[in-house]
Amino acid sequence: MASLTRNVTVLGLVLAVLMSRAAAAPAGQIVVPRDVPELQQAIEGAASGDVIVVQGGTWGPLVIDKPLTLVGDPVAGAAPFIEGGGPGGAYASPITLAGTGSGVVTLARLDVGGTVDVMIHAEADAGICGGGFAQLVVTDCTVRGPLWPFSLGATSGESGIDVSVPLVIVERSLVEASRPAQFDCADSAPDGATGLRSDGAVVVLDSRVLGSGGVTFCVPFGTPCPADCPP
Repeated sequence: MASLTRNVTVLGLVLAVLMSRAAAAPAGQIVVPRDVPELQQAIEGAASGDVIVVQGGTWGPLVIDKPLTLVGDPVAGAAPFIEGGGPGGAYASPITLAGTGSGVVTLARLDVGGTVDVMIHAEADAGICGGGFAQLVVTDCTVRGPLWPFSLGATSGESGIDVSVPLVIVERSLVEASRPAQFDCADSAPDGATGLRSDGAVVVLDSRVLGSGGVTFCVPFGTPCPADCPP
């Protein structure tokens, strides 16, 4: 019971801080899946400035077209996982921002990432992409670019965050680009991706932002890998 009380208190503090950053108008709160079964459905039905509390689970891809807050519920245990994908072999980023030019989107206590099929890697994008808002706040999150199981050395990986937003604030988070290839014996590949890209100002507080290190070169093209080929 003490643990539950502590978690509820933590959630209350998180919501209080996040909601204090919102507009002066009172914000509503939606709990997924308690109030609305699907996270994208909750986003579409929310009003600007609302707080959507996500009780764990796997969701996505998501499109956010209005200022709001998405926060993982600590009472649920593991942070909600937001993954990319799409029907028919297409790929959409885990989170795409599609605002109209103003407002703040806050993402808190989320795990953003996923895997993209190697055959459609050219369609992949960052873990969080898009724009159309005045500010993006990412706090207590893990955000990774999409991974593919293997490639032929012709891909550069994807950024964790790649947005067109005047101000990006990253707090107590890990933002990491995906590696350009996930197999041992590459003979050529472009440079790895930047961890975070933005055409505006970026503030990083108590966080790590990592670019991808590139593929591992171990033997010339066409030569079988030795037993001790590095991973």
